[in-house]
Amino acid sequence: MLRYLTIVPLLGALTLTMLPARGEAQVRRPVRQREINLAGTYENISSGGTCYIYSRRNGYLFVNENGSEALFRYRGPGRLEMVEGEWDDTTATVMPLRDGRLRIKFVSTGKPGYWDRTD
Repeated sequence: MLRYLTIVPLLGALTLTMLPARGEAQVRRPVRQREINLAGTYENISSGGTCYIYSRRNGYLFVNENGSEALFRYRGPGRLEMVEGEWDDTTATVMPLRDGRLRIKFVSTGKPGYWDRTD
């Protein structure tokens, strides 16, 4: 009986030392979503033209079927904004397709445009 009276307080003390301190108690950090590498060859669904996206240190250089360029940067998960260029489409959304390819949806004042990755 004396053994049990000695062990119970020791187990209680051990349990208290294993609990995190009040300030560090299970702080959940936001999960940072990985940015998808967009570099590659794309097809403009509307025109059938070939477009390209090149990775740059400060974002992605989009080149449309007419050779016009615009620089886009990630502004959130799956969302890009144009930071340089003269395109009407100023935002783009990255959408993975069921077959594993990527689709870029451009949002403008008119009808949205789509690029599908071909490589």
